[in-house]
Amino acid sequence: SLRRYNEQLEIQIKSQEAEVVSINQQIQDIDPTNREIYPLMQRMIETLDQFVKLDVPFLMDERVKRIATLRETVNRADVSTAEKYRRLLEAYTIEMEYGRTSDAIEGKLGEGDAARTVNFLRIGRTALMYQTLDGDETGYWDSDKKAWVEDSGFGDDVGHALKVVRKVKAPDLIIGPVRAPEA
Repeated sequence: SLRRYNEQLEIQIKSQEAEVVSINQQIQDIDPTNREIYPLMQRMIETLDQFVKLDVPFLMDERVKRIATLRETVNRADVSTAEKYRRLLEAYTIEMEYGRTSDAIEGKLGEGDAARTVNFLRIGRTALMYQTLDGDETGYWDSDKKAWVEDSGFGDDVGHALKVVRKVKAPDLIIGPVRAPEA
């Protein structure tokens, strides 16, 4: 029984030695991986930043803050590479979700004394519209002009859509200004 026990220990020792060799190889491989992952993460952050700047301007404070936090996190030594990458992918996931969701929020439109409180309606990344609280003024974001365009002809439609998105009304067809696809 002692001989069998020693044979079993020898098998375990050989297995542990193989594991040590494998771990040492993984340690040697990690430095090149880290050297490659950091530039990749930097490019991903820059790409995300450019995407947000060129996208429809909704929740800009939140989105810009998320990117600034990512930049800060990537430079921190106390955060593991895996955690940095996880947070970066999480930011990409959040941005992706914006394209599949609708939202109605109250916010300010304009600057300084000309600023007024409006209800913003976002339909994915397809349309961003607004309507004043009294419903007198309605408009939409024109991506070509990079400016808000007043068009109160959609007032009733945007009012209806705001109620649908806020779940005050049952789901229904939403009509609004949508840019036509280009060739």
